[in-house]
Amino acid sequence: MTWRADDPQGNESAKVRHELVPYIRGRCLDLGCGGEKVWPHFIGVDNGLDAKLFGSPIKADMMVDSCESLPVFGTEQFDCVYSSHLLEHIVDFEKALAEWWRLVKPGGYLALYLPHRDHYPRIGQPGANPDHKHDFAPEDIINAMGVSIGGWDLERNETRSGGQEYSFLQVYRKRRDGLRLHPWAQERPAKTVGVVRMGALGDALWASSVIAHLKDEGYHVTVYAQEPGELMLRHDPHVDRIIVIPPVYDGAGLVSYFLYEAPKYDRWENLIGIVETRLLPAATDVDFWRTDAQRKRLFGPHNYLEALHDVAGVPHVWRQKFYPTREEAAWALAERAKFDGPVAVIAPTGSTASKWWPHVQACRRAAPSWAPPGRCARRWRSRSSRMPSSARNRSWSMRSPSSRCSRWCSCRTPRTAISPSIG
Repeated sequence: MTWRADDPQGNESAKVRHELVPYIRGRCLDLGCGGEKVWPHFIGVDNGLDAKLFGSPIKADMMVDSCESLPVFGTEQFDCVYSSHLLEHIVDFEKALAEWWRLVKPGGYLALYLPHRDHYPRIGQPGANPDHKHDFAPEDIINAMGVSIGGWDLERNETRSGGQEYSFLQVYRKRRDGLRLHPWAQERPAKTVGVVRMGALGDALWASSVIAHLKDEGYHVTVYAQEPGELMLRHDPHVDRIIVIPPVYDGAGLVSYFLYEAPKYDRWENLIGIVETRLLPAATDVDFWRTDAQRKRLFGPHNYLEALHDVAGVPHVWRQKFYPTREEAAWALAERAKFDGPVAVIAPTGSTASKWWPHVQACRRAAPSWAPPGRCARRWRSRSSRMPSSARNRSWSMRSPSSRCSRWCSCRTPRTAISPSIG
């Protein structure tokens, strides 16, 4: 038994908060949230019983009589339903599981964190919770999930008894086909690498060059990216898994998360800031004001891609590539066929201010000399409120002959549409 009476009590969710990151995009529920939701964007639901039994503060968004029945929520409305140390308090726990499963969208997750009967006092033993109705082991929940419940993948099935933990974690992904599979039981790959590259489409594209080399070295590749990066790498054959980092961390929290994740891998390649803080410092950074000679001595004569390869320790063989689906490729070819001759597509801004190209105006003025008239496409990308309102959209666009691309552009372009997923 790993439970100790003098250990800190309460807020069990804090012990697995980082573990839940791959599953918390979208609309999420925290059932039995108690005094603190596992993540702020979850909808917290509680009946307030701990306040009566133990005087614990309850900070729920919604108070209910019981989580066994939640008719206030529609069927298949949530991307993730999470519950920590609640199910063992419910007499008809199988009914509760069926109700929680009803709320999960196909492709969504049910995540359960429960006290393990081999590591926590059982009912009637000294230190046991007086309100517990069951003593669970992982197989009890697996068996219950096989009764009158549809298909699922059991993605996580972990006994967690180290440190101050005495529980087990299970994550079920909802399937439509009725199959019940156990990917958690697959053998661990021989070599694993975690690659971190936050940012938007271009950042992920350049990272794909590094990723291809790591795959050739025999690594199982897990990429940590933001949503635009996932869009870019979704069909890359060199990527085995993508963990999308939702906007739930501040700077210190992100550091904490990556320090937590890195030991899970044989190799860890953190590519954050390789370009932004070194090759492309902002005007508020002292390095921005160095002379060209100083910059070359400090950072070398590198470009974006060379810097990424050097940090990751892979050869200077450039392999960045976007892998579209058949439908995307067919659409792109059909769109391209609408134009005669070459088409210039210019993306003059990046995901941060330091990546803005300083020669946008000059390029636009010169465009008619190297591009056919009426064939100048532009794209503005921004996550910063500093970008002028005229540029705040994240779609490709072409303008009509009577309008300009923006207040900085002198070209005149025909109207059409270009997909942001083609890049």
